[in-house]
Amino acid sequence: MKETMIVAIGCLAGVVMNGCSGGPSTPGAPSSAPAVVSIAVSGGPASSGPYQVTTGTFQLTANAHLSDGTMRDVTSAAQWASSNGSLATISSTGLVSVVASGQVEFHATYQTVTGSLSLFVGQPPPPKFTLSGIAREPGTDVRPLSGVRVLITAGPDAGASAVSDQSGLFTFNLSPGVVKLEGTKDGYLPNGVSNLTISHDMTIDFALYPIPPRDANGVTATARCKDRSWSWERKWDAACTQGGGVLYPVCPGPLC
Repeated sequence: MKETMIVAIGCLAGVVMNGCSGGPSTPGAPSSAPAVVSIAVSGGPASSGPYQVTTGTFQLTANAHLSDGTMRDVTSAAQWASSNGSLATISSTGLVSVVASGQVEFHATYQTVTGSLSLFVGQPPPPKFTLSGIAREPGTDVRPLSGVRVLITAGPDAGASAVSDQSGLFTFNLSPGVVKLEGTKDGYLPNGVSNLTISHDMTIDFALYPIPPRDANGVTATARCKDRSWSWERKWDAACTQGGGVLYPVCPGPLC
């Protein structure tokens, strides 16, 4: 009888502490966390299909789609990777730095689930500068020349050409660099400019000299006079005395 009372009291104590079932009770405990179903990676320019990225850096975002139908931003918690670090690198926070041009895939992994985004990345093209010129015949009065064909013979845009209009104007849009150009027109000697550095918009004066005539004996003129006549004199003091003076000597020749 004494032993039975002890057992009953022990059971009562168990009810107070844990209940007589023998296990702890945790009313209101949360259910297990929802699982990650997929990872969506987004970012870069708003475009359909492969993106053309021309900026140096841009941000990607990773969103986890969960089994309970919700979505969570896991950009800072995901592990990021680039498929080709020689084209673009990506930081631990999803910031992409473009290195070169080409197709690259970015991966974001969160809780063993990986999402990816394929982009075509590229460095911004170099700036273009405007090179303008006025083709003209040398003289005290301005005589613009139309129909002058100006050709870029060396430099980043070698092969580009332009033709001067009625006002003698020609224009190029050129990449930065050192260029060489040459102008030609029927009845004029070819002329050119070498080692011209293109680093900003600029305007140049482009002169073409008429082909000097020959006299009845086949002798080439020695000087162009200011009134645009020609002289065959072989001494400077005698040349162009009736033509307002020497505009320029014909070189090679005795007056050079």
